[in-house]
Amino acid sequence: MTTVTVPGDGDDATERSSVPEPGRPSRRWVRRRWDWPAVRLRYGLDRRAGATLSDLLGEHLDVCTAVIVLALEVTNGTKDAEQAYTEVKLLESRADELRMTLVAGLGRALVTPIDREDLYRLSRGIDDVVDNLRDFVREWVLYAPEGAGSFPRVLRALGRGVAELRTAVGLLGGPPEPVVASALEAKRSCNHVRRRYQTSLARLFQGELTMDTLRRRELLRRLDVVGLRLGETVDVMLDGAVKRA
Repeated sequence: MTTVTVPGDGDDATERSSVPEPGRPSRRWVRRRWDWPAVRLRYGLDRRAGATLSDLLGEHLDVCTAVIVLALEVTNGTKDAEQAYTEVKLLESRADELRMTLVAGLGRALVTPIDREDLYRLSRGIDDVVDNLRDFVREWVLYAPEGAGSFPRVLRALGRGVAELRTAVGLLGGPPEPVVASALEAKRSCNHVRRRYQTSLARLFQGELTMDTLRRRELLRRLDVVGLRLGETVDVMLDGAVKRA
């Protein structure tokens, strides 16, 4: 599995957004040109000819990992947030393309590793995770919180969950026990995300209530939603593996 991180472009590349607090600068996303072949190489997103449905799901999860890595770089201050958002938009477009390819493949496939409905729901769940991570990066640009805080810890827990789900997807078509074991590890990581959200929120509310407190609360809630969507996706994987067993 190749770990990922990317440049991008999007529909709202020229969008102007402002935070409703006096004295805070307005934000503008500037349209940039990106070398998509170089992006594919950087993130390992070249799909093999004749890719199976499991391969498509695996690459979809690789895109999800790439967005998490970008979000980590943004929260750690090692990457410009506006540039990262542009890159996330490109990754999201790639995720949409993979989902459409998988849905088309479901209609042609004679045999599937798990039920077609479960594969469709699994792809939709991964897409929801990517969309909410995109929203987190966009909201980081809009809210401009002060410092990384506890966001990297929550994002790393999400990354572990996605990695375990990626392992489970790679085992589809084989014995169900390893698939279930990896999916359960992913579920534990989702539970860690919820606990870290709760403890981070508790620490946040112990301090003085400021506008930055409210910004951080909104961003933490977005990551909690990502964890919930990931947990629902893992449940789909578990359902499919148990039914096939």
